[in-house]
Amino acid sequence: MKKTALIFLVLLFTLPVLAQKKKLTHNEVLQRKNSIILTLGGNGIFLSLSYDRVLAAKPGFFVDANVGLGFIPMTGGTSFSHQLVFNLGKRTGFLMLGVGGTYLWSKSDASVCTKAKTSYHLSPIVGWKKIFRSHLLFTVYASPLIPVYARGCYNPVIPYGGASFGYTF
Repeated sequence: MKKTALIFLVLLFTLPVLAQKKKLTHNEVLQRKNSIILTLGGNGIFLSLSYDRVLAAKPGFFVDANVGLGFIPMTGGTSFSHQLVFNLGKRTGFLMLGVGGTYLWSKSDASVCTKAKTSYHLSPIVGWKKIFRSHLLFTVYASPLIPVYARGCYNPVIPYGGASFGYTF
């Protein structure tokens, strides 16, 4: 009986403290406009490190731009990726709609197109972004690669996606 009463009293005093924790607002999320992001997949093809900057912010959305440098281990290649994304949402979770591009170059003929050492791909972007109170960032998105330039050979559209982890500052 005493244990039950003690548990009840602890819960009675701790619940009001937890209830006072306010929710993170849209303005608080966007106070830090810069991000460093590590992406697996996505526009960087395999693994990339990128810099992201919020360009404009309104109450229901914000626009950010992203540039990154990645590497592709199976071809010995490197990628340069860039994105412009509209993020729709009012709190900490955002629907991402945008466009990106990836320029690939490799040391061998085993790149995306076997006859090309360089290629450029355009990517529509659809995904979800979550920014946490601790200024950590998580993103999941689909970005099919549409070949624009592949030096003399045909490439089909490649369905692709990525996941990102980052920190805002």
